[in-house]
Amino acid sequence: DESADINAQNIHLTSDGLEFDIVAGTQRHTNVKLHNIYAKHNVLIALYAYAAGRAEGVTPQNIIKGIEQFKMLGIRQNIFTTSDGILVYADCFNAVAKSIKSAIDSAQTIPLSCVNGGNSVPRRIAVLGDIAEVGDLTMSMHEDVIRYVDESNFDYLFFAGSKLKAAWSNVKTRDSLKVVVCEDNKHIVSELKKIAPSDGD
Repeated sequence: DESADINAQNIHLTSDGLEFDIVAGTQRHTNVKLHNIYAKHNVLIALYAYAAGRAEGVTPQNIIKGIEQFKMLGIRQNIFTTSDGILVYADCFNAVAKSIKSAIDSAQTIPLSCVNGGNSVPRRIAVLGDIAEVGDLTMSMHEDVIRYVDESNFDYLFFAGSKLKAAWSNVKTRDSLKVVVCEDNKHIVSELKKIAPSDGD
């Protein structure tokens, strides 16, 4: 919202993450970077950080330096490359359909130039588990997630869990989406090994 006291403009993806301008009154800070971060809602979080820093008397330059040094860790929106050159987008804590969709959106927008690029065409592989504690919304939420992956640019969908399995039986997925139904996490690992994820995937 450009009428806000502090807002972001010119938001765009680069091969390194998100880039945007922070506009605060008459001040404009151009080309602020969120390195290795592709989920656009993080721009709003950066604006909160900027506003909090200014309220505490921190200089804009130091705030932006802090924003640009920020790194995701652990299992929430963390992007890292394995020793095999596989780019992993890990976002797997206390999920709901909305957060899973956000993760799918973010993962599918990562430019392929980010990965090392093996000899073959890189593949996008989604690995999902059941969503817990959603009560009466269980079936519709799991069906919604499967449809969302189906409408994305992913090549594979691996999943484990009785809720996803039941939902998948009600959803017609495209032929080009290879779906692998697994019994548990160990089964997912063994099935993933069969497709041999490699440099660039």
